Amino acid sequence: MFNKEIRKHLEETSCHGFLMIDTENSRNWGFGTIERLKCVSCSYVSIYYKLYEELETGKRGKKPAKINVGLQTGLMTTLISNTGMSRILAHAYIAPQMYPR
Repeated sequence: MFNKEIRKHLEETSCHGFLMIDTENSRNWGFGTIERLKCVSCSYVSIYYKLYEELETGKRGKKPAKINVGLQTGLMTTLISNTGMSRILAHAYIAPQMYPR
């Protein structure tokens, strides 16, 4: 992501500014995130990149992230429930979120 966007930024704008992750516009999909880069010197903003792998389901709609499916699979094989995991996340100051099934 960084290598591709640094090269693209330099070619399109001739700016030598520093690219950083645009944390204000990050998107979460469970434990997976979608990020983009922005320049601190000019108005350059990159496309969004998925920082997780998706599972192919053969269904329409948004594909699940492997990390989220792995978490649910792990929860099924332990004594920790979904509620227990939500509590663990809350105590770690990670906002538990509801996701469409």
